[in-house]
Amino acid sequence: MWRLRSKLKLLSRRLSQWSREDIGDIHEQVLKCEQKIQSLEEHEIISNTEAAREETNKAHAEYIRWLNMQDSLLIQKTNFKGFEEGDRNTRYFYSMIREKRRKLQLNRIKNHKGKWIQGDNKIAKVAIKHFNSIFNLPVAKIDPTLLNCISKRITEEESDNLNKEPSEEEIRHAVFSLSASSAAGPDGYNGTFFHNCWDIIE
Repeated sequence: MWRLRSKLKLLSRRLSQWSREDIGDIHEQVLKCEQKIQSLEEHEIISNTEAAREETNKAHAEYIRWLNMQDSLLIQKTNFKGFEEGDRNTRYFYSMIREKRRKLQLNRIKNHKGKWIQGDNKIAKVAIKHFNSIFNLPVAKIDPTLLNCISKRITEEESDNLNKEPSEEEIRHAVFSLSASSAAGPDGYNGTFFHNCWDIIE
């Protein structure tokens, strides 16, 4: 798992670099295409030639390609499941992204005395103090004979099943049950990535 995590981290950096160098800013490309189409349509009206119409059609196809990429990006950022093909209400997606970011912001927390603390540095200090106090407790001494007081609810066979490693088929089933468009965790890799790269990852 550590090797897989390290490789995914490295791949993420390479994909980001590739995206910046080969694709660039998708939103900027959409705006450029819109301006190009407007210019070509004006030229087509003036010249009224087959070559001008062909150039305008090519620009429209390119514009649709960038719009589809923009849609895909916005859907991933919002984790929006109800998207239908053809919906391009980017203002709606941006509002969802803003709302999602707003919910993730931590403006204040209560300290151990019940007092509200604000400011990133103060919040960080309170959080560190809190988790230090939780995870640095003295090791408790447990009397092993206490377990004898608990009646058995499962058989030895059931206990073995709970403790055994999952089979390859169970792992495959879990991976392919991931939603194609939503990310499984903070690494940002969505279900589509794991489905398409399963032969490598498995």
